[in-house]
Amino acid sequence: MAERGIRTACSPRAKRAPPASAPPRAIAGFTLHGARRKSDPRLPARGSKIRPFTKSPRDFAPAVAGSDARKLPFPPPVADLCIRTYPHTPLREYNSWRKIHVRPEKLLLFHAILTVTVGFSRQSPLHFPKRATMKLANFFRAALVIGTLFAGLTQSAQASIYTYTGDTTGGPTYNRPLEDLSDVSGIGTDVNYSTFTFTVDTSGEYSFLQTTDQYDGVLYIYENSFNPADPLTNALGGSDDLVAPWTSGFAGPLDAGISYVLVTTSFYNGDAGAFSVTISGPGLVTVSAVPEPSTYLMLALGLAAIGYTQRRKLQR
Repeated sequence: MAERGIRTACSPRAKRAPPASAPPRAIAGFTLHGARRKSDPRLPARGSKIRPFTKSPRDFAPAVAGSDARKLPFPPPVADLCIRTYPHTPLREYNSWRKIHVRPEKLLLFHAILTVTVGFSRQSPLHFPKRATMKLANFFRAALVIGTLFAGLTQSAQASIYTYTGDTTGGPTYNRPLEDLSDVSGIGTDVNYSTFTFTVDTSGEYSFLQTTDQYDGVLYIYENSFNPADPLTNALGGSDDLVAPWTSGFAGPLDAGISYVLVTTSFYNGDAGAFSVTISGPGLVTVSAVPEPSTYLMLALGLAAIGYTQRRKLQR
């Protein structure tokens, strides 16, 4: 989903609506409307809306039926995978975050995984038992994350990978920011969230990929600390939809020894569920344990007991 005011590094300015006469084009079984690109007009525009197969017989063809449609080269030439990046430069040069160039064979694998994933998880013309369909969707969802990760997000052969899981169900709520961090959202005013605090031991470029359990998730990253009452402070970047509503991700530089906070939440109020986040980069990820409120209470009671004991000894 998208909100007013959102933009990405792949499209820093608002796109003009394509002319009404612009014919739809197809790639790998998907229909993309208003597809265009300056570097190669045969390829879909960044941010184009992808519509999966329906159960109409014409959709079994690899391209849209009709004289105004044409097939694109498959595999397509080298293209830019639209990865959302940090939108502004608060203290350091976060404009060094760059687009990812994908080679043809990797882009072919990416499109193949995406085709099968959307086909099974959305409106597949094949009929499977519900339980089997969910297992297949989860399998290909994981394959999509791995395929995307190795299709360009990890540039070094020695990159380390760290994955953590969680669930926002029953978690605290807050008014999340817009994706471009220009203001707080008017839609996600009371969304559940989950935080993950970590550090890295090596400075460099790191990538983040999140998948959720079939709800529209959003991922944010903060530096030093996160305050739900002031969600714009210390915010470095955010991502709503990467390749589907249940995927989010970005890439950029992190500094060794600095504490960072990832915040997983949802686009709409009331949406919550399980999620998984994969972090990849040149260094190791160290989890920073955040004490629970009960821990602080036990610490305070312990200090009070020690003080009371020492006072009794002095009185004797």
